[in-house]
Amino acid sequence: MRSIIQEGSNLISLLIAGTNPLLFESPFIEVSPTERVDNPVYRFITQKYLDFFTREDVEKMILVLGTFAGLYFERDVFTYLFDDYGGHPFLTRMACSELNTIVSEQKSKRPFLITPDFYKDHRSRIENAVSDYTKLLVGVLQEWYLSEYQMLENLAVGNEPAFNQIVSDDSSAIKNLIG
Repeated sequence: MRSIIQEGSNLISLLIAGTNPLLFESPFIEVSPTERVDNPVYRFITQKYLDFFTREDVEKMILVLGTFAGLYFERDVFTYLFDDYGGHPFLTRMACSELNTIVSEQKSKRPFLITPDFYKDHRSRIENAVSDYTKLLVGVLQEWYLSEYQMLENLAVGNEPAFNQIVSDDSSAIKNLIG
């Protein structure tokens, strides 16, 4: 594939989607604790991080997916979800999945209307359910992207000088953290 792409950029298109681009950022692959080999896909692709959703994007996603589940939402619920999860598509979907679980557990008739009061009444349960995924996201940073994790930690405690030092030492870290 590399040779075909090098012959002409318009001969083939390749899309690789995932949440962790480390494979394309590491010059070596560890095949055992004592052996490393050159990474044949190092810098092979141009990374494109997806943007966070706007409030309107959140609304569109929830309307489509919610309809399949027999859930309908009053408009203010979209704003709550956007405010609570910052437009993060995965976390928003997980919050809606928990809403679906709650409705199922209550054996409510479908279609079911999610009102702002229903959302607020179950907000702490939703936050608890989503917190596992938040821990997973932070754990990936901590395990595979230590610079980015340290940057995030410094921002969380207001240590801007340490944050700025990491940015100056590793300029790619800010790109990954923002992405």
